Amino acid sequence: MVALAGRVGAIDILVNSSGLSHRAPWWEEQSVDWKRIMTLNVEAPFWLSQLFLPKMIENKWGRIINISSIYGVVAGDERRYPGLGVHMPSYFTSKHALIGLTKFLAAQVAKSGVTVNALCPGSFDSPANRQYFSPGPLLDAVSEATPMGRIGTDRELRTALLFLAAPGSSFITGQALVVDGGWTIWEVDDMTNIRLIGYTALAVGLINWRYIDFQAGSFALVLGVLVLLGSLIKPIHAKIEKGAGFTIIAVLAAMAIIYSFLA
Repeated sequence: MVALAGRVGAIDILVNSSGLSHRAPWWEEQSVDWKRIMTLNVEAPFWLSQLFLPKMIENKWGRIINISSIYGVVAGDERRYPGLGVHMPSYFTSKHALIGLTKFLAAQVAKSGVTVNALCPGSFDSPANRQYFSPGPLLDAVSEATPMGRIGTDRELRTALLFLAAPGSSFITGQALVVDGGWTIWEVDDMTNIRLIGYTALAVGLINWRYIDFQAGSFALVLGVLVLLGSLIKPIHAKIEKGAGFTIIAVLAAMAIIYSFLA
């Protein structure tokens, strides 16, 4: 790498974009594959940053942009990748680690005029992804699970990259910029919220059933159980997570809670 720095000289913007993934269940992951992924996805960005950062600091200006992933921010959801799955423990770990490295370096050089950020793409129509996102069930499922209803384009990802590299982003450092059409706003929250509503209905119903009003408490208890059962039945997750399904369940559970208090 020292020889590389000698040939290239000083640079203003470093984009650590190389990356690998390896598919295997966590219980079958092999040490050689794990090390290979970590070497390219985490170690290489660190060594390259170590190599080029000193000159950026000396020049009082520089940009380091690490290409992570939405799966450096959240865990994967098997339901959203029919026929493909998310069995990539080394990839997920490496992308989380890369965001950790981003934050560490950003704090170390924050006063130098150099910013360090991570870009976290979701699903994009890129040459590397076209084998997965050709027209078919997988593309349809991913598009449906994305609030914008589609996967992204190369241009949209490049625009985000250029923003982080531009002088105008000088007060942004240590951040993980997610570019995913809204994918991650649905990744965890919806089903968690539904279960929270169910547990609340159960708690309020139990209190009413035991101490205040048997009928009102029973109503809330039954509805709470139905909400929790619905959240555990995978075939109806997609309908619950978006649109009318979620609204109906939330309204019914809220009605049960209010009725219990007013009874």
